[in-house]
Amino acid sequence: MNPEIVVALVLSAVAVQGWLIRRQARYLKRHNDAPPPEYRVVIDREQHQRAVAYALDRLRLQGLGLVIEAVLTLLWLAAGALGQLDQWLHAWLENPWLHALALFGTVYGINALVTLPLSWYRQFVVEQRHGFNRMDLHTFVTDRLKMLVLAILLGAPLLLGLLWIMQNLPHWWLWGGLALAAVSLLLGWLWPTLIAPLFNRFTPLPEGPLRRRIEELLARDGFRLQGIFVMDGSRRSGHGNAYFTGFGRSKRIVFYDTLLEQLDEEQILAVLAHELGHYRHHHVLQGLLLSTLLGILLLALAAWLMQWPAFLHLGGVRQPSAASALLAFLLLLPWITVWIEPLLNAWSRRHEYQADAHAARLTRPEWLIQGLLRLYRDNAAPVVTDPLYSLFHDSHPPASLRIQHLKRLQHGAST
Repeated sequence: MNPEIVVALVLSAVAVQGWLIRRQARYLKRHNDAPPPEYRVVIDREQHQRAVAYALDRLRLQGLGLVIEAVLTLLWLAAGALGQLDQWLHAWLENPWLHALALFGTVYGINALVTLPLSWYRQFVVEQRHGFNRMDLHTFVTDRLKMLVLAILLGAPLLLGLLWIMQNLPHWWLWGGLALAAVSLLLGWLWPTLIAPLFNRFTPLPEGPLRRRIEELLARDGFRLQGIFVMDGSRRSGHGNAYFTGFGRSKRIVFYDTLLEQLDEEQILAVLAHELGHYRHHHVLQGLLLSTLLGILLLALAAWLMQWPAFLHLGGVRQPSAASALLAFLLLLPWITVWIEPLLNAWSRRHEYQADAHAARLTRPEWLIQGLLRLYRDNAAPVVTDPLYSLFHDSHPPASLRIQHLKRLQHGAST
């Protein structure tokens, strides 16, 4: 693979993504006047226009981020910056393991520093402008320092382990993919109890009518879990959400405190029933299996590319190693996987429809419909979207399709 192929791969992805962003922006502007009639009971004209303005600001940031990522990739792989860095590190570090850590750390560290102003702008300008920022500069900096420490503590052993597998095992792509899956499983188990509390405070949902109704719903669905927790999401953002996390004894339901303020009890129960639907349909397990298969296939692609000297010398690397080849592949990876995003989103949307259907059976369809509309309204999420943009960027069905699906379930339940 020569630099011209890298340039073509990156620029073709940038062209398509830029075209999709422009399509979405034009679509939102054409539908800016008022929300569709079926949503006007919950979302008024002013709230709809606020959501469109917020989405347009985020699209501009998305486009800028796309260009920055493309420039960084081209500098490393097409302009030869990776080879220059690799050569410089070889002069200072003879140990191949230290060299690998320094190479990865420097490249990803520079990329993170270059994109840091964009993250700051997103949080303190865009989110602030639209009333969602609750974070101060101290929390912003502290969060990133914690993420840096976690990246070192978790990423360094993972990288060294994968490099050892690459250099010592036949069919390394298979064993490497399985090892990554095992690490994902371990992190999924540890995340709720050890990692997530580093960033947020989790408190048990207080006793009261809501907790009793939730426990009744869980019992009716035959679901046992470690606990029901409220997360202090309002310390960072005005957005609301809920999620199911963990495996085995660590599994739990988490509500953002902002979501509990946005929805009434019936709507909270419907959102919870949706999350239970993911568990009931084994979506977490299916997601793990899919990510394992995808990881193995991508590592197999990496192994195939590494057979070619042109790929090993990509980025101007003079002394190819497993580390430099793996890094080159990982820098290319986002520009490869962009083409399979519609398939992954279709898979995810199927799961969302199944979880919605479970919630409709366990509670009432209208509860979830009203809850979703309030979340769209309060999170300033537009209820209109360009279908092609959504195909590439939305893991959840568009509002129109999701509400239509629930209304069909509602009609079926009433007949």
